[in-house]
Amino acid sequence: MLPAPADPAQRAYLGIDTSGTFTLNDIQAQVLVIEVFNFYCPHCQREAPNVNRFYHRISSDPDLRDRIKLIGIGVSNTRFEVNQFREAFDIRFPLFPDRSRNAVRYLDVRQTPTFIGFVWKTKDMPQRFMHLAGEMGNADQFLSEVLRRSEIR
Repeated sequence: MLPAPADPAQRAYLGIDTSGTFTLNDIQAQVLVIEVFNFYCPHCQREAPNVNRFYHRISSDPDLRDRIKLIGIGVSNTRFEVNQFREAFDIRFPLFPDRSRNAVRYLDVRQTPTFIGFVWKTKDMPQRFMHLAGEMGNADQFLSEVLRRSEIR
């Protein structure tokens, strides 16, 4: 369970209409990529421009913008820290704090950054197709890998 974004534009991006909590199954997309980061992680800070390029590449492609969504989860971070990360690196996609580490325990994350991909081949049965511990590197190559592994193209 994640808290719904306060920003209506971010709720619309995810396709959720709640102002309470939601689950990954509520997100309207075929593919969800989750970046697990930490505000204090120098690797996450260095990777932020690549992640932004990945997000902009998806959101500017009419064939992909409704099919692939990206969120970030700030492990051990407060809402304040997540908002500071958003502002410092001009992040446009939804970010969520995970101070309690419940989400990262569920996702089995051991380091930051980590990128996890889920694909919905049936309505309520997401399948994990990617678990990349470390940096994504080149955004275009990473997108190609997401498309290949998720098999949505």
